[in-house]
Formats: sequence, structure tokens, C-alpha cells
Amino acid sequence: MNEEIIRYIELLKYLEAEKTSELKSIGPFIEKIQAMLPGKIRKQLKNIIDIREISVLLTKTLPLKKTYNTFCLNLLNILIHQHGLKILYINEKYFDKAFLSTELYGPSDFAKDRTIADHAAFVLKHKTTNLIFSFDHQGAKALQCLSHHIYSIDNNKFRNLCIILFSDDQKLQKARQANKTDVYKRSFFTSFNEICRQAGKWDRHTYGKIFSHQWEGFKSHNKPVLARTDKIRIINNMPVGGKPFRLYKLTFATEEPLDISPGQFIMISTTAEKDHKRSRTVNSISRVKPDYHNGLQTKPVSFLKRPFGIYQAYYKHFGSDYPSKLHLEKSLTALLYTILPDKFDLVYKVLERGLGTNELAGLRKKDKVEMLAPLGKIFDIRKMAMEEIDEIHVVGGGVGMAPLIYFVQALTCLNLKVKAFIGIESFDSVAYKDSHRKKETRITENANVYIDDLIRMGLSETSDIYVSLLCSTHEDRIRGIRHVFPGSLVTEPYAAYVKRNNHLKIQTFTCGPLPMMQKVHEITEQYGIKSYVLMEKRMACGIGVCFSCICKTLVNGVHHNSRVCIEGPIIESKQINWNE
Repeated sequence: MNEEIIRYIELLKYLEAEKTSELKSIGPFIEKIQAMLPGKIRKQLKNIIDIREISVLLTKTLPLKKTYNTFCLNLLNILIHQHGLKILYINEKYFDKAFLSTELYGPSDFAKDRTIADHAAFVLKHKTTNLIFSFDHQGAKALQCLSHHIYSIDNNKFRNLCIILFSDDQKLQKARQANKTDVYKRSFFTSFNEICRQAGKWDRHTYGKIFSHQWEGFKSHNKPVLARTDKIRIINNMPVGGKPFRLYKLTFATEEPLDISPGQFIMISTTAEKDHKRSRTVNSISRVKPDYHNGLQTKPVSFLKRPFGIYQAYYKHFGSDYPSKLHLEKSLTALLYTILPDKFDLVYKVLERGLGTNELAGLRKKDKVEMLAPLGKIFDIRKMAMEEIDEIHVVGGGVGMAPLIYFVQALTCLNLKVKAFIGIESFDSVAYKDSHRKKETRITENANVYIDDLIRMGLSETSDIYVSLLCSTHEDRIRGIRHVFPGSLVTEPYAAYVKRNNHLKIQTFTCGPLPMMQKVHEITEQYGIKSYVLMEKRMACGIGVCFSCICKTLVNGVHHNSRVCIEGPIIESKQINWNE
């Protein structure tokens, strides 16, 4: 049989090892092979198909791992050629040399490192970053040894990255769980499926020579992440700004890692577990006084959870500033995944008569509250890395800026260019106070919520951050922020910036007061910019049952009552009926 066809049979057998071991009929396997093969080789299969020969191949012991490894590197070779990556080292024991679409690179200065020479399958170089690849079938012990070694020699500079390539998406997802964080220390993950999905976008013609464009075997079979109830533990609940404190930064840890995308949200209880067990509740107009009497609580208590967007996520062994250190080609970052986070920040505003937010402000370290998450529609932010976008703008007003910070964290990890336009009352309203700053080692002197986190994520204080102040006083330009606009609404400098740069391909995300978001929509619509709104509404359930978060939308001329918790919170601004 044709040697090329044999390799595809070996590959499919490796990818579907469990299925082929139980295969009772050869017919379905042949159909899958035919779907996978590029046109020229598929014709050969039709001419020479021999059922008995394929049956023998399915039962015969074959060098399947080498074949699979070689297909992976051949696909990555598309990216290597397109974006000028260099191959520093290929460990020939892992590959089929006759089938490899690139030259074998023997031991280099880099590969003189014995741990890398023994356990790395191949090493690529992108600018100043070494990408050290290995395969999941090499075994947990070898991968742990390699990842720990790379972590130790890198000194948190992100110039040496450990990347583990899994044969399918399910295995990749398992590797992202909390129990793997110390096994695959500060590792990045990708999968054969992910490489196939992206390779067709990098170079459709070259990809078509390796696999048929009609083949769908690489499609993700991961189940959507379902919302779950979890207990979260409060780590810190820090007031921000001047008295009376209105902004708070709440840091919490989850029992299990949480796979939550930018734009999604959580619902959390506003009182600690112990408070519910401590007392019974009666109507506040009861004659029983004072607030606590004979175990009866008479002041109003919140029973519904409150919705919040994530402000920032923390990834073990990565450091909060890792997005600013990761300088990879966008097409490459779209391939890579990290461990899932289990520690997060929220930033919320305490309203004078807000029962829930005033209760939240009373939470203390080690308190436990209930959370429902993740909620809301997933916005595929990775697709943006494959689109030709010059800049992504986030425009936030007041506490509406908080969920946009999580967007920036994800966008900068993908090496996308971000500009942030922030509307606040004053610098003092978002400043950490000394007494609170000393409790947080990450917070530097004169630090501010929003601004310092954006800088830590890689935005430039001189060219990427624009701050509008409602107050008209001339405050010092904090930490070198060049673009400060006293006495200005955030939409004013934003409109001026877009007008000056309307030749760029821009995409915008906005969150804040409704009039502000409508104005951003009008500005972006004027210049043909696609914009999205993170819609905020009062919610009772968060799962689409209560219909309390309705947003009037208009899609293809048809009016809809869209539930923000299900159809949003991210909604394209042109779909919103701004007149209702």
C-alpha cells in the first residue's frame, strides 16, 4: 500500500486509539480516512483500497507516536514559515525523519542543556523567546522534570516557555485543573485539534496539502462549561479612594478552578455563611427591637445573589504581570492555554442605599460565601487574534471599567494592541490608601485601581491610557500618565482619538452608565467601527428564568426582549434599541 496512506492510517489509529481497539467493522474507519486525506492522496486510496490490508494495519503494532509527532510538527511548520520562527533543535528520536517537512536540527548550544536535550521534542525561537515543546505521551514524570527545569532557568522572564502538546482537547482541559499546577509548572498547553483548527487559517493552501478541508475530526468535542454553585473564600476586601469609601476591591479564592471568559459574570451572596446560621429573620417593621433581640434579626437582609464581572484572575506560578512579559506572535498565542485560575478580584461600588453592596463591604478575610458561575454568553476572544485588527479599545465609565480590566488581561496575553479610555471622578477616588496598601505587597506607592493594573498588564502610561476626570482640578499626572483630561467626559477624548485614527481597523468594548455607552455607540457607528457593550442590568436569578434583566434589541429588523444574563452581557451595540 502507498506509504503516505499508511501514515494517515497510523495517525488516525493513534488519535482514536480507544475507538479503533473496539472497531467491529472496517467501513467507518475507511470513511474517516477518506475524509481526512487531501484530494490527491484520496484518489490513490480509491484505486488501491484493500480491506484485508487495512485490517492488518489496524491490528499490527506500528510506530504511531512518531507518525503523530511528525504530523504535529509539519502543521506547525506552516506557522514557522509564515511568521519567521526559527527551529533551534529537533530531537530525532521522536520523529519519522523521512516524513518530516523540515530539516533535522542536531544538538545546538541550546540543546546542550541535558534536561532539555533528553525531554524536549523540539525547540522553536520567536524573537527573544524559546518555545520548548514536548508531547503528553512522553509521560508525567518527564514532563514534570522538563517544566520545573524550564521554570528554574527562566527566572520569571518568560523567555523560555514550556509548551505541552496534547492529542485532544479533553486531555488538554484535564491538564488545566488545579491538581496539575505543580506538575506542569508554569506550562502552556495546546492540542493537535487546536493546531489543525488554526493551521487552516494561517495558510489554507498548504494546510490543504496535509489534510482535506472537509475533514472535521479536529473539531472540539468539549462540553460547554456549565454554571455551578461553589463556596468562595474571602482573601481581602479592601476599600479604595477617600472616605466615605465607595469602591472596594474584593479578592477571593474558589474551591475549584473556574473557567470563566471575559464578559461572563458571577452571582455571589452578599453575606457570609455564618450570618445566615446565626439568626432568624423577621419583618423589619416588627415590634421586636433593637436589630438583634432574642436571636431575631430585624434589620433588612439581602436574600438574592448579586451579579459581578471579574476584575482580574490569578494564575499560579505566572505572576500578575505575566501578560506584559509574553511577547509572542498573535497566531501563536491563539494556540496556547494556561492552567485555570482559582483566585480572582472584583471591584464594586457601595451605593448609599444599596443593601447588597453594603453587606458585601462587611465581608472579612476567611469569610465564605456562595457563588454561582460562570454565567452569560461566551465571547470567543481568541478569534480576535486571527483577525486583522490594529487596535482594541476599552471605554469604561466609573465602576464600569472593572470588568473591562479582565478583557485587557486576556487581550494582552494574546499580544493584541489595546488602548484604555477611563472615566473617573478623580485620581483620589481610585487611589489605594497607605494603610491598605501596606497589606498588599503588589500595590506600590501612589497606586491606583484600574491604572496600575493596566500598566502591569503591559499598557504604556504614556501612549495607551487615557484618563478623563469629572473634577476640573489640575491634579498631578499620576505615575507619568500623559493623557489626562480634567473636567471631561470619557467620550470626549475618545471621539477625538477615533477621529484622528479612523484609518485604523478598530474594535471597541464599553461598559458604564447607559448614556455613556450610547454615546460610544454613536461615535463608533460614525466611523464604521464594530463595538460591543457589556450591558449591566438588575438580576434576580442570572440564568434566564426571572426576566428581570431584559434589554430591548433589534436584529434584522425584528424586535427582541433579550435577557442580558443569557444573550449577553456582551451585545453588539448596533443590536441594542437605544430609544427604548
